[in-house]
Amino acid sequence: MLKQQLVKYIFSLALVLFLFSCKKESTTQKPIITDCDSNQITYNSKVKPILKTNCYNCHSTAVTANNPSMDFENFANLKTYMDLHFHLDTSYGSQFYNNILHTLGAKAMPPDKKISACEIRTIKLWIDAGALEN
Repeated sequence: MLKQQLVKYIFSLALVLFLFSCKKESTTQKPIITDCDSNQITYNSKVKPILKTNCYNCHSTAVTANNPSMDFENFANLKTYMDLHFHLDTSYGSQFYNNILHTLGAKAMPPDKKISACEIRTIKLWIDAGALEN
């Protein structure tokens, strides 16, 4: 009887220690930026070329015929997607931003690679400025 209680006590203690030893991973990663031109960021001059290179092979008009809401060549569709979970006008709340960051819990986009830190920063600055079609 005493042996069973001791085993239960040791098991409980080990379980508690295990649970408190786990650490929570950060869900928001901040990209490292080096030599990134962040002047005059507009959709047409800076953001659209990034999307064309990294997103349009899956999110273009031709590819998304069966799911037109995911056509990011259409700015209205892109803006609708950008506004998902866009809390308090900060890009950290944007589903799109978390996807390109490959944030834990978000759907990594593009799925086969991560875009450069400079490209991520460019998109973040554009989002912070209101994600305008300019």
